[in-house]
Amino acid sequence: MEAFGESRARTAWAFSINSAVHQLAGPLGGVIIRKIGPRKTLFMSGIVAALGYLGSAFGQSLYILYISLGVVNGVGTCLNYYAWIVGLSLYFVEKRGLMMGLAMAGSGVGVLTIGPAIAKAVPEIGWRESMILCAGLSLLFGIFGAPVSRKVPNKGMDESDKKFVDVVTGKCRAIWEVVPSLCSCGVYQVKPQNLGNNASDTIVAGGLVQGNESTKDDYLLSSHRTQWRVLLFSSVLYTVASSAFFTLLKDWINKIGLEDITPTALILIGVGDIVGRLVAGVATWQLAKHRTSDVILIGVAQLLLSSALVGAAFTESSVGVLASVFGIGTSMGFQMVLMAVSPMKNNNIEGLGVILLLGGLGALVGPPMAGYLVDELDNYKYALMATAAAPMLGAVICLLCFSIIKCKARQFKNISQQNTDYS
Repeated sequence: MEAFGESRARTAWAFSINSAVHQLAGPLGGVIIRKIGPRKTLFMSGIVAALGYLGSAFGQSLYILYISLGVVNGVGTCLNYYAWIVGLSLYFVEKRGLMMGLAMAGSGVGVLTIGPAIAKAVPEIGWRESMILCAGLSLLFGIFGAPVSRKVPNKGMDESDKKFVDVVTGKCRAIWEVVPSLCSCGVYQVKPQNLGNNASDTIVAGGLVQGNESTKDDYLLSSHRTQWRVLLFSSVLYTVASSAFFTLLKDWINKIGLEDITPTALILIGVGDIVGRLVAGVATWQLAKHRTSDVILIGVAQLLLSSALVGAAFTESSVGVLASVFGIGTSMGFQMVLMAVSPMKNNNIEGLGVILLLGGLGALVGPPMAGYLVDELDNYKYALMATAAAPMLGAVICLLCFSIIKCKARQFKNISQQNTDYS
């Protein structure tokens, strides 16, 4: 603020843009990983993120900060996040959820350790020098991404997983989809002559016309389609509620006269986030064989976030506030792992980008909504309760989705039994 002579609000826009671009650039990340694979994308992400920090360090206006720190660095961190999620999916099939939970918990630990270290460095060496330090740390993305080898073990993989590995590592090229789409039932290979030296074969997902007879594929595709829509809608509701809460957090704590516990509250949010990621990793691993596990866990995460927000609205004690923010942090970590694991279960690289995109749109809606609620209701209690309505709606929709899937399962079982009896 002092360097550019700008207000706190205008300066804060740089970080808001960074957060939004980090998610809105998700579809771009999917395209790049399809083209060059996760290993090269990790190298690229480190360079792009470092350029963003360096541009901020040497920038002479706030608008340069918007572009360098907001847009360039946001794209770099998005590519890094995207690439290591896909990279982990290459190596772990049976324990994919557990490994992602552990890896994402590591990012939370980094925030709690490196974040305070950088904050201490700013008064000592200056904010521009700290940006250069962050640029150096960003280059480590590529170094730590080097072990993401093209040689991937095939243990525990089915044919769809093996095709997915071939596309991501550059052994073959995807014309449309590497796995069956929502309206297709099979994966086929063709070997044309003019595909270039890097493509040994090409994978095409072919659509089939659904017949009159109900099959297991019909049920599985219908179940997947329903859960996928719930996941997309849930990502929007989650980011709307969580971003709105962070907008209200500081003023809400000050309003109830507990401003002294603000640092502790922020730490507990971080600790809860780590706990949520670890629990989600174990849960997705243990429930991986259950077809409805995703929608159940998403509903649990949404219900936890809504309950914590309602608890925050009705408490004015330090213990109540700290318990509420810990619950909110836990639900956030839980949801983050689910949004990464769910699309990768079906090797849906582009699906992860769509989730990030919708999450970014939700993050743009949440803060203005929070400000509007406070201005209109003139009461943080009602504003928090209104914010809690979004994840509560998500929990109800997950319950309905679960009921629909179970109903379809019973119908499929009855039809199969009738066909067996007829035969």
